[in-house]
Amino acid sequence: MTTEEAPKIVALLIMIFQKRNKVTENGLIAFSGLCNGIGERVDISSFGNYIIHALNDEDEECVRLACGIISDIANALGVRIYEYLSDFVPPIIKILKLQKYNRDTKLQAVITIGDLAMNAQEGFVPYLQETLAMLISACQLSLSVVDEVISFYIQDEDAELAEYLQELKHTLIETFTSIVHGMTKSKDKTILIRETEKIVEYLQALITGQHVPS
Repeated sequence: MTTEEAPKIVALLIMIFQKRNKVTENGLIAFSGLCNGIGERVDISSFGNYIIHALNDEDEECVRLACGIISDIANALGVRIYEYLSDFVPPIIKILKLQKYNRDTKLQAVITIGDLAMNAQEGFVPYLQETLAMLISACQLSLSVVDEVISFYIQDEDAELAEYLQELKHTLIETFTSIVHGMTKSKDKTILIRETEKIVEYLQALITGQHVPS
């Protein structure tokens, strides 16, 4: 696909959204493919508002697709993604805070935050404190749930919760890795250094299988 063809596809997708008066899943999937196809040449100036709209959609499948697209864009643009952090990060933080979103949606949001931090590097610093606070809270929750609840549910043959907790732990580890990778290229490491002890404690708890509540 050429750079000249991409705007025509974007214009067509926008026309479909406007005609249907909604952001569609198929349109989001098509734009995701476009991002992967043209890489750093992707231009989201005209499509960005529709991605933000999808992040606030009542349909959680659209929300997850929007998060995935933002990850695609971040990986395509690299450090230039910092230009769009003020548009993307607040609604993703909102997804992580609100209880109305289900597990899969929150996991996708966590992954996206990691991709943004890894690619934006120093540009992500203004959002780092709040992001790490939420992730560390999720770490504590996952460990306390394991300690207090998981044995009961496994005995009750509810493997879904156990599977979710495993996926949550893997996602948190991957996201911390992405954040650390991004911040190593930042001059300002103050926030990351301050929170490193809590991150290491979480990793040790996973390795040893022991958790001492803080």
